[in-house]
Amino acid sequence: MTHYVVYLDKFGHVGQYVSRHHPRYKTHPAFGFAGLILPATESHLFQTIQCADWICGLIGRLTALLVAPDEYPELEPFDKYFSDRIAKVTMPSSGLEHQKTAEVPAERAGEAIPDATGALAGN
Repeated sequence: MTHYVVYLDKFGHVGQYVSRHHPRYKTHPAFGFAGLILPATESHLFQTIQCADWICGLIGRLTALLVAPDEYPELEPFDKYFSDRIAKVTMPSSGLEHQKTAEVPAERAGEAIPDATGALAGN
């Protein structure tokens, strides 16, 4: 199975490079429709994509540990080594700065989700 990396650029140039055979293919982050798709094994060609992928994975692990610490004890080293560092560089508008300090129940925040019928996947 081949895995792909998708990079979407909100300032992309729509439709300029729409073919794998275009001379600019893999040379510009605005490939395709405001982004690019390439096999994950070729992500080294764009180190910024590798960095973004790594950061997203790190944030995902930290969020999983925050939401369900009993289910992910193996992720505690990520919290130990990276949470404070991320907190120091997080911009105020990102929404990440309050995750560890906010004690607002979902119901009070207006985010209550009704119980769904049926069994959970994986149970």
